[in-house]
Amino acid sequence: MRAAPRVYVDTREYQSPVPEKLARLGVIVVKKELDVGDYLVSESIVVERKTVEDLMRSVYDGRLFEQGRRLGETYSMPILLVEGDPSLIYSKTSRHKQVAAALLAVSLDYGVIPVYSRDPSETAELIAWLAKRAQEEKRERIVVRRKPRLSGLAEWQLYLVQGLPYVGPKLAIRLLRRFKTPQAIFNAGFSELSRVSGIGEKRATFILKVLRTPHEAARKAGGRSSTLF
Repeated sequence: MRAAPRVYVDTREYQSPVPEKLARLGVIVVKKELDVGDYLVSESIVVERKTVEDLMRSVYDGRLFEQGRRLGETYSMPILLVEGDPSLIYSKTSRHKQVAAALLAVSLDYGVIPVYSRDPSETAELIAWLAKRAQEEKRERIVVRRKPRLSGLAEWQLYLVQGLPYVGPKLAIRLLRRFKTPQAIFNAGFSELSRVSGIGEKRATFILKVLRTPHEAARKAGGRSSTLF
């Protein structure tokens, strides 16, 4: 029997109807203060939920671009879930092209995937599906990274650093800019790693655990490899 999927919900989002609907769908809902996003679905997937009205406001005041940057730098698969009727963008503002351009920009620049839902019930269904898919697949598969065809030393360095837990392409670049070499990153201590934007204390702790635990001990320990899921 498979365990129920688990979703971490930001404390500010907990007042919305979505967490209760997630629980009714059989999801284990955990209230947690998240640094980025509203719903943490897996190590790599995070969901930022906005109503159509929220989306328009965040475009006009510029918040969407900062949120998109932080989502993309922290998670490899950030999702912007827009809840409500998209046609309201056309009926409530003459600047609908600005909203469309902003969504394209955060998608192209930060890898944020826009998804639409009709209401909180459908939002909960989509998040539950994401959690079930991500967490069930994670338990079933053997973790193997296929080596891509890389053309130069810099690409190999990025590939190497992205092998660390929670580290996507943008965070790998930030780490290399700060520490200069992959070896310096792997040799960094807790205080150095935890101060890097996008890592923090919990992730730094787990990265060091992965780097420093003897393989035989890690293999015998078994269990889940993540501090959250």
